[in-house]
Amino acid sequence: MWYRRFFSQDRAIVVPFIDGEGCEQLVKRRGPLSEEMFLTILRTVVDSLESGPHVITVVHPDFPIVEEGLRLESDTMVVYDLDDRFADVESVNFQIGVSPRLTDAMLRVGFNGHTTDYERVPIRASEKLLGRWQVAFEIVPNSAAAAPMQVDSFLVRPGPTGERELVRGDRATLDFGAISWTGRRLSRVVVYWSEQ
Repeated sequence: MWYRRFFSQDRAIVVPFIDGEGCEQLVKRRGPLSEEMFLTILRTVVDSLESGPHVITVVHPDFPIVEEGLRLESDTMVVYDLDDRFADVESVNFQIGVSPRLTDAMLRVGFNGHTTDYERVPIRASEKLLGRWQVAFEIVPNSAAAAPMQVDSFLVRPGPTGERELVRGDRATLDFGAISWTGRRLSRVVVYWSEQ
């Protein structure tokens, strides 16, 4: 989730994803970066950008995923004004419940890497803009003595591709802009879990 540090509320700086240790993990492991190390990392990132066609993906905790092709030149700077891009996009409300009912645990809900813990479930309304979202669920025990719990699947009604969509596992990327939402502004989600 280190990418969130590079976002303001409505703008994003887009850099290629490189698998490995992120800046947040590096700072946690080694402490604050020296000026020399910071400049070395910055030069490496800037030098890795090549001119030519690229597919840019912007993942922001408050906006749907943006993915588009563009051509970068050596002096190109890409800035996305997400407030302008999504100004006319409608939203959908989510109601989220669990089965079986939770006791001594809370539900962690994630949209595009930003998580919120809910001690009281069902969650009556969580509003999101129509579009593609990375959605994740986790059951978090309230005490260390509780048995480990796992999310097995979740059911979305209506789902992005029709009347309902069953997702096996605890996470998926769902496109809530893929179907006509005319007259529908509510999607109900049921999270199914079990003890490990």
